[in-house]
Amino acid sequence: MATRRYRFESIDSISAGATGTPGKRTFYLLARDGRQQLRIQMEKQLLQALSLGIQRLLLEALQEERQEAETVVRASPRVNPEPGADREEEFQAREVAVGYDQSRRRVGIFLYEAEGTSRSPTFAGWGTKAQMEALSKEIDEVCAAGRPLCFLCQQPIDPEGNVCPRSNGHGKVTWA
Repeated sequence: MATRRYRFESIDSISAGATGTPGKRTFYLLARDGRQQLRIQMEKQLLQALSLGIQRLLLEALQEERQEAETVVRASPRVNPEPGADREEEFQAREVAVGYDQSRRRVGIFLYEAEGTSRSPTFAGWGTKAQMEALSKEIDEVCAAGRPLCFLCQQPIDPEGNVCPRSNGHGKVTWA
């Protein structure tokens, strides 16, 4: 079965979110282009990698355009599922990439459903720098809202506690 491809030339809005309880959350991006909505499930680490990639790309783009004047653009509002949308489709992303189109001054997000099998992205979406900066901040907030990390081993602490390997299994770190 052929994988469907999605191309959003000018993203109307894009946001990150999570559902579920800490430790059992499902992370996703929700993008809208016109009346089409797309929900893309992602692992937390992949979502964090996307945020980091956007931050690095924006820093490089800013350095290249330092001499040029740029108008301030407001970031798009948070995307909420719209009942009147033509369709909302969904897939699970396994790889991410970002790019920058200097001529259009647009940041591209490229998401791949399968690892290494196809170099054509399942989702390619282009947004403004302001949209992507807001998305990166939102991703960081969504990811930080989960379980706290152990200050010794940097592993997530479950509500029942965490037996930290750095303490040789002695002592249980808890949160609540």
